[in-house]
Amino acid sequence: MSTELFIQAFKNGKPQQLRTLDILNCFSDFIVEQGDRWIQARFSPSNSSVLFFAVNEDMSLCIMVRRPCSDPKLAVCLCCVMGLGNCVLFEPGARGFIVRSPECVTHMPLEMEHSLGQAHITQSEDEFVALYSNPKVL
Repeated sequence: MSTELFIQAFKNGKPQQLRTLDILNCFSDFIVEQGDRWIQARFSPSNSSVLFFAVNEDMSLCIMVRRPCSDPKLAVCLCCVMGLGNCVLFEPGARGFIVRSPECVTHMPLEMEHSLGQAHITQSEDEFVALYSNPKVL
C-alpha cells in the first residue's frame, strides 16, 4: 500500500471542514494514542496506522494517513469518514480517487478532478472496502 493517503472534503469548489469529533468517532474503537495533530489507530497486534488532522480543534480540513495498514478495518473507518461530507480519498500521483456519491465530484475544484484521474464512486461500505483494496484504483 502507499505511504500516504489523503481525505479532503469540498463544497462548491472550496474546502469543506469536517467536525473533528465526528472523525474521532469513526476511529473510536481503535485509537491507542493521540496527540494534538495525530492519532494512532491499532486494528490488530500487527496492523496500525497514524492519521494526521487537527485533533484538538473543533473542525478539520484534511486527513492524512501515513503508511496505511492492510487491515480492512482501516478501510471501514475511512469509509465512515467519507460519509461526513463531500469527501475525496486520494493518493498523490495515483491514477484515480474514491468518492461515495456522484455529487461529491461536482463539489471538487475542477483542476483537482482533472489531476487526480478517474473517479471511482461507491455508495456502500462493502463497495468502498473493495475499491480501497484494489491496487488498480489508487
